[in-house]
Amino acid sequence: MHHADIANARTDEFEVPDATEPHAVPTGPRPRRWWRGLTGAFAAGMAMLALAEVVIQVYALFVDSPGPGLPSLLGHFAAAAAVVVAQRLADRLIGPRAAACGVAVVVLTFGTLWFFWWA
Repeated sequence: MHHADIANARTDEFEVPDATEPHAVPTGPRPRRWWRGLTGAFAAGMAMLALAEVVIQVYALFVDSPGPGLPSLLGHFAAAAAVVVAQRLADRLIGPRAAACGVAVVVLTFGTLWFFWWA
């Protein structure tokens, strides 16, 4: 294809999704976006914490130390998986269901931190 052909080529028009659709992600008010950003940060933090547990456990094996152990590794990965799923749902739903998923992200995050780190 020549340069002139590319410059004169037509583009296809895509259908814009209806914002009233049940799975549409709103771009709405700032508080909603702020809350989703906060819970998204919690979800990312939990995923990183689960990966950090693996790194710490591998390091502990090399220096002949007990490390966090299997229950802690499995607990962090289960919590991280649940939090990421809840966040994905919160990002895709609207209304009370999205809010409930966001609250689940916060509760699971703080519950994991409490059980494995602070208690």
